[in-house]
Amino acid sequence: MPPVPFFCPNRTKSTIFSFQYISTPQLFNTIHLTMKISKEDFEKMKAKYDQEVKKGKPAKGNKHDIENQTNWESYTKEDLLEVLNQEGVIGLKFHLTEYPEDVAKEFYGDEADLYVGRLNLVYSPVYAENAPGKNEEEYYDRGTICPPTCQ
Repeated sequence: MPPVPFFCPNRTKSTIFSFQYISTPQLFNTIHLTMKISKEDFEKMKAKYDQEVKKGKPAKGNKHDIENQTNWESYTKEDLLEVLNQEGVIGLKFHLTEYPEDVAKEFYGDEADLYVGRLNLVYSPVYAENAPGKNEEEYYDRGTICPPTCQ
């Protein structure tokens, strides 16, 4: 799939994100399934990103700055469609975030150090104007990011 242009306000150039759809059965064993996350976890992830990378500073891992930052993130077609097919949903909004230590431990357990300070995309549904439930904030995470999982 070709890169999808994503225009960032307050930037002079657009940033290109490449979304890779994985549908081969062999890769499902290595993919962390997309899951709904709490608003609290989202806000922690967003705050870490806002304090570091958004301001042009290096992302902080547990023991060092992250020098080899996230190259891409992939989601399965099924995970995206699960949200897109909800009643009243007309699109997805992708939020740039960064894993803080406590959220990485919650999501990845013993592998948390591989994720702390890594850029990540969290997505939320965009609802039509009169859609039921559009006031409820929902956030989804757990695509596969490279590094540490590059295939």
